[in-house]
Amino acid sequence: MANETAVAGRQTALVTGASSGIGLELARLFAAGGYDLVLVARSGGRLEELAGELRTQAGIAVRAMAADLARPESPEELSRELEQAGIAVDVLVNNAGFGTFGPFAGTDLHAELEELQLNVVTLTHLTKKRDPPDALGARHPRRPRHAGSPELIRRIRQICRIRRVPRGALR
Repeated sequence: MANETAVAGRQTALVTGASSGIGLELARLFAAGGYDLVLVARSGGRLEELAGELRTQAGIAVRAMAADLARPESPEELSRELEQAGIAVDVLVNNAGFGTFGPFAGTDLHAELEELQLNVVTLTHLTKKRDPPDALGARHPRRPRHAGSPELIRRIRQICRIRRVPRGALR
């Protein structure tokens, strides 16, 4: 990995959207748990700063990769760069994402297409590169290969003990 050699036998976590918010906190938790990290976000300067901080504090290998994952070519570029560097990802945290808001007729088409690219296409691309369908079936033979969004939301709500509030919003 850049600026530090990964330790054999240590797992690597890739965290998208790692420069702030939940992604930043997850990166810190993985670092504290002894994982080497690949941090991905648009803000390269902030990522490099975080990478240096985590290397110093946790003594782990950290690779900062500035990428706009809303660009259609970004997931393949990221996958290729990881492969060329010989980095195997053990844990993938698809945290990058955003949402548009407003009446359908009033929202910007370009923004919505970027949202779909980032929140659906890139997420699917990185997940498939990390866990090809055959690997998923072999690893979890009794589980369906894709539980679907309703099942995922149910599981997240159970884990977080989130309860429904009026109009289906989560709190």
